Amino acid sequence: MHDADPMRVPLVPVLPVAGERWGVCFARTGCRLACGEGAVENCTQARRHVFAINTSPEFLNIVRELFQDEGFNVTTTNFAPNSFVQIEALQPDALIIDIAIGQEAGWELLDQLGADADTAGIPVLVVSTDPRLLAHAEEQAARYGRHRFLAKPLDLGAMLEAIQEMIGAA
Repeated sequence: MHDADPMRVPLVPVLPVAGERWGVCFARTGCRLACGEGAVENCTQARRHVFAINTSPEFLNIVRELFQDEGFNVTTTNFAPNSFVQIEALQPDALIIDIAIGQEAGWELLDQLGADADTAGIPVLVVSTDPRLLAHAEEQAARYGRHRFLAKPLDLGAMLEAIQEMIGAA
């Protein structure tokens, strides 16, 4: 592990899986990500890790800046076909997943996460612009696990608070 103070070491992007360009893990140097056979091993950072999945690059940039400023490691990606594999490999402390009308990817991902023993315990903040979708997701909360729900447009303070209530501060 890097001997320098982790809060003074600059952030560097690390692609967690060699050859795949599906997202970026923004971790402080000293986080050893060993890429091999599509697996991420040995992330030695003690800081909390938030993984956000959304189709909007603007939303992902806001999430990245907010949580990095609070000391979290942050991974962002769009709804790539292999989002579940990424989550399973990285085992983040919390997820932020957007659900939208006409886009089944968010619902499918929630189903996959809840059905897999390795990911079922990861807390998820479900966000949406549609209050009906959030209400439906809340009705299904027992099916999906430990989740919180927020309507967009998001209050950034409420989003940070929801994540911190689920997993603690960075």
